[in-house]
Amino acid sequence: MERTKTLVQKYKITMLFFFSIWLALTIVAPFTIPSGTANNLSGNTVQIKNWNSIDKMNPFAASIYLLGGMFCTEISDHSYYLNGNQMPFCARCTGIFIGLVVGMLIAVILNPKVKIFLIGLAMVPILIDGGLQLITTYQSTNPLRVATGLLAGIAVSLYLSNVANIALAPIRAEKINLN
Repeated sequence: MERTKTLVQKYKITMLFFFSIWLALTIVAPFTIPSGTANNLSGNTVQIKNWNSIDKMNPFAASIYLLGGMFCTEISDHSYYLNGNQMPFCARCTGIFIGLVVGMLIAVILNPKVKIFLIGLAMVPILIDGGLQLITTYQSTNPLRVATGLLAGIAVSLYLSNVANIALAPIRAEKINLN
């Protein structure tokens, strides 16, 4: 049983490491290009309209901004700016990335057993805020986008933590039978 706890803890620490690295990369990217290089990146997901900007970037920044262009709308006024450059992901996505780190840190330190209902409940604010923006003229604010993304990111990390606890249970049973 102790070995399974160690395995689960290693999984969570690995996830925390990857989430932290990803967050750091998205924050560092705007600092690796000259100020004013990445502005007005607004586009659609899965359709990159910013080749002119990306072509002028170093390979590191270009790869992060390319991913941003593929998976985020990058609407300029929905984004924060660092070093005079628009971040490669919008405020909501940035909030999600921060939430993934915070949630996994909570999972590593406290190992809470969170009911799936509460995890789902934590997703409601992002669904309401983003959904209203999508279907009405309502416009959210960047602090609210970060807050709803943060809650969603924490919920996802806690869900992944619960999955690890459950998925590794068969390994625990195997270890007990082998000894």
